[in-house]
Amino acid sequence: MAEPRRTLVPPAVTEFLGSARFNSTLALLAVVTGFSTHAIRALMGWPGLIGVLGTIAALAALSFIAQRKLIEWHGLLPISALLFVGWCALSIIWSDYQLATVAGVFYQLLFAFLAVYIALVRDAIQIVRVVGDALRVLLTVSLAMEVLSGLLLDMPIRFLGIAGNLAAGGPIQGLFGTRNQLSIVALIAFVTFLVELRTRSVRPTLAAYSITLAALCILLAHSP
Repeated sequence: MAEPRRTLVPPAVTEFLGSARFNSTLALLAVVTGFSTHAIRALMGWPGLIGVLGTIAALAALSFIAQRKLIEWHGLLPISALLFVGWCALSIIWSDYQLATVAGVFYQLLFAFLAVYIALVRDAIQIVRVVGDALRVLLTVSLAMEVLSGLLLDMPIRFLGIAGNLAAGGPIQGLFGTRNQLSIVALIAFVTFLVELRTRSVRPTLAAYSITLAALCILLAHSP
């Protein structure tokens, strides 16, 4: 009798990498990282941010491999997205700053890969929950840092770009560097929290807190 073929990766590891809990945790980490790049750069610099993104992308690739037979691929990516990424990559040819352009394309492809991973391993409601959980934490921490800077310390937190204007009614920046960026993220969060409420994905009290939090951040950001 032929001996059973040995696998290089233990079955337990493969099962863990393909589990729903691992998919959910990794998707949450990817979304949190994607929305907090400014804060991570401020704390760890570009090497730290690329290291974090590279680690998450490597884990996502291993997760893909572990569940390649289970993932349902429903079709190709949108042609417009493919053309945009392809055009960005082609711009390396005529760019006057080729090294910077290569780095930018690589950075873009990292996020594109993570986006495809999340889209394939999570369904629509699960993606809403992942984004909702991530933005709930980031907006809460942002407002807490603004309270610390503007009310408790009464001084800016310069390395995060927080001006400490909360006592004057804003504008605030949170963890996102600028008031415009905070407004965009808060608006995405506001819509996400409404979807959570309508689909009953979270408790009504949590949904009410989340919607109020997002609206407060939009108002205090004073974004033009």
